[in-house]
Amino acid sequence: MKPNASGDVDPMISLRDVEKQYPDGTVAVHSLSLDVAPGEIAVLVGPSGCGKTTTMRMINRLTDPTAGRITVDGDDVSKVDPVELRRRIGYVIQQVGLFPHQTVATNVATVPRLLGWDRPKVAKRVEELLELVGLDPATHAKRYPHQLSGGQRQRVGVARALAADPPVLLMDEPFGAVDPVARDRLQVEFLRLQEQVRKTVVFVTHDVDEAIRLGDRIAVMREGGHLEQYAEPATLLSEPTSPYVAEFVGAERTLRRLSVAPVTRSQLVTWPTVRPDSSLADCVSVMDRADAAWAVVDGDAAPAWLSRSAATGSGAARDRAEPAAAVTIGDSLEKALAAILAGNAPGAIVRADGAYAGVLRATDVVAAARSRS
Repeated sequence: MKPNASGDVDPMISLRDVEKQYPDGTVAVHSLSLDVAPGEIAVLVGPSGCGKTTTMRMINRLTDPTAGRITVDGDDVSKVDPVELRRRIGYVIQQVGLFPHQTVATNVATVPRLLGWDRPKVAKRVEELLELVGLDPATHAKRYPHQLSGGQRQRVGVARALAADPPVLLMDEPFGAVDPVARDRLQVEFLRLQEQVRKTVVFVTHDVDEAIRLGDRIAVMREGGHLEQYAEPATLLSEPTSPYVAEFVGAERTLRRLSVAPVTRSQLVTWPTVRPDSSLADCVSVMDRADAAWAVVDGDAAPAWLSRSAATGSGAARDRAEPAAAVTIGDSLEKALAAILAGNAPGAIVRADGAYAGVLRATDVVAAARSRS
């Protein structure tokens, strides 16, 4: 990453007034300007024909813009040798594009071999990458693409794109050709992988939910290559800047926001608490004083709920408590709502640094999801 004249770090990818017009007059991309910060995932989302793939192809010069300027790590891509540029950029497409008559290991080793790496270094890198994407080298390295599932082929495609450790990764609907279950698993694996390798990623999809799940920032585009809004997922969902964006993200955007809005301390309420070894009679007294039908049992490894109806007879709180799926400050509201719905208690027990922090009620989840702050 190169400091600019003011000492700040330039965006890893920058597009300024970029346009793409074909000889027949068709405009694929219109005056597009956006920055992608180092280590972030920028998702381009929109309907077919909005210029998503064209934008990606201009970044690695598979096609050239008719106007504007694109830089990668501070270098104007129009002034860099295309072959050298592409070796600095990993590229993953929907159909993967693996060489069918080469093994998985040979496919992954494609770019390192072109760069002249010696065999031991290449072999070590292939093994590292297969492990990184969740494929056992001993099992998969010698297999051919036709012997793999669609999800496994996509993992090999990601491994191949990462082989020479490029700073930038371009992904054009990489999970679109697999079934929903495999797609969900690939998304989870991709986020895990990004936590480890921290690449600067431009990711193309037509799926709003995928964009919200994966993107640090999302660019919503419409026909003719017009950029409607470029923002973080929470901002996009709570503050769409045009009717087009509001309609595109859908009437369900309040629910979608749950997946990107975090649990915070300000959302929590205090709740009567008892110790695991408290007598049931003492627990009822605590609930009486708080005029509550439930108490949080706090003190064991995992907090639990105790209902007034269960606190009868002899025994201690832990004997009648119901285990709770606790969430943590910073977890998504979606996870908190799932914890609430999993039981019949009045809310989700929230922890911070391993300790009980408070309770998040379902009504507070709804209020937070609707909030525009």
